[in-house]
Amino acid sequence: MTNAWTGKTRSLLVLITKSVGTGTPAVDKLPSDAIGAVQAYSASSKDWTSYDYRDCKKDFLVPGSKLALVAVKNESDDPASGPIGQFVSGLLGIVSPLFSFFTGQALPTAVASKITNLQSAADPFSKLLGALKSGSTQTRPVDVLRTGTYRYVTDYAAINVTIRSIESIVLDRNPSFRDDLRAQVKAAPDKIDATKLEQSCRAASFGIFDLGFRNTLDIAYGMMSLAGKAGLDKDQTVQCLLRPYAMAITARRDQDSLIWKDFQAEQKFSQEDVDRIIPPFDPSSTQPKFRVIAAKVDDLVTSLAQYARNNPHPKQATDHLTNLLADDIAVVDKTSDLVAGGNGSYKRFDFINKLTDENTQPPPERRYIRFGCYEEAKDTTGLFIDGASSIFLVFKAKNDDTTVSFENVLAMKPMFGTDSKNITGLIVSSDRAWINKVLTNWNYVCGDFSIKRPT
Repeated sequence: MTNAWTGKTRSLLVLITKSVGTGTPAVDKLPSDAIGAVQAYSASSKDWTSYDYRDCKKDFLVPGSKLALVAVKNESDDPASGPIGQFVSGLLGIVSPLFSFFTGQALPTAVASKITNLQSAADPFSKLLGALKSGSTQTRPVDVLRTGTYRYVTDYAAINVTIRSIESIVLDRNPSFRDDLRAQVKAAPDKIDATKLEQSCRAASFGIFDLGFRNTLDIAYGMMSLAGKAGLDKDQTVQCLLRPYAMAITARRDQDSLIWKDFQAEQKFSQEDVDRIIPPFDPSSTQPKFRVIAAKVDDLVTSLAQYARNNPHPKQATDHLTNLLADDIAVVDKTSDLVAGGNGSYKRFDFINKLTDENTQPPPERRYIRFGCYEEAKDTTGLFIDGASSIFLVFKAKNDDTTVSFENVLAMKPMFGTDSKNITGLIVSSDRAWINKVLTNWNYVCGDFSIKRPT
């Protein structure tokens, strides 16, 4: 930026973009996408108009970790009150803390009508990039971001950008994320249908999960907001949340200051209310104890690996899997991108082949062919949810890989028939908390390879 203003309008912004690696814009080239933007200032001596936000603080919650920062300096012949200055200062003001979390995603149908139409707000960023193409633009991208503080210094401003990991918006020290989520739900045009409580609540919880919320308390908080908007009473609210999410709230000693202060008194429930409305049931009573089936799980994990990693498939592995698995396998696919093809009934080898071959590229590309790290399921790995007494991990890898990234790991839980003789069902999940718990117990090493810890 030059010191001679001479009637030009000069603007300084910092963009958050999802284009990283080879897609990161080169120096002095605008990105093709943006999910966040902060304006430091826009000023001109042409009409003596200025928008000065150099001392402001702006928070964004963004999904994932593959992001880039792009500092943008723009010089235009338009006055500051013209298209760039006025547009940037005006329309970027509508971008709320959670906007960047939702933008660019196809909102699930069950959720899209239950929050404000954040997708329509994608226009500010697309129009912003278009406006910045006028005049002269200089950019400086920073790729492969890490947690910490980045500092941009120009002739007229110094901007700090701090990046940190957030495990839960409800528990986070910044209340603006929680407040914005509640506000978005409150302003929504639709609501949970009390006449179809089970169906609409289940769809909404899945939708919130698909949006990227993984923390149980965050999902419970979102469901509470939807329940409040729908005017559900206490009993209906508990029925809507179901026991696991309701107990995520009642288990908190600080539930009054953390949760209930944000909702109507009529919505508040206790653990006694949960037990009364949804009596406790131990689903594990329908499944054999881990010590009964441990040897079979060990055989299952070994045989799956032998079958998936060898072509032709070894007769030994085929025989063992024939004995271990029922002819028809009921699959419950809890992955957000339906890796297992969705819920359904499969012939035993049809499902194995689908998981290890059909869903991925042909060899030698990475496929779900590595299995390991089995252990007894606990409440921390979903025992109280599905009752499965064991859990093991599946890894998307090549035969000769020695390391696997955390993002390429799935959890799988076998369900045994009433006689415990063979496996009649499999639960496939991408739950990061379950996967992290198992890997922590195994010190992030499974057999002959290690797993990269998430950043």
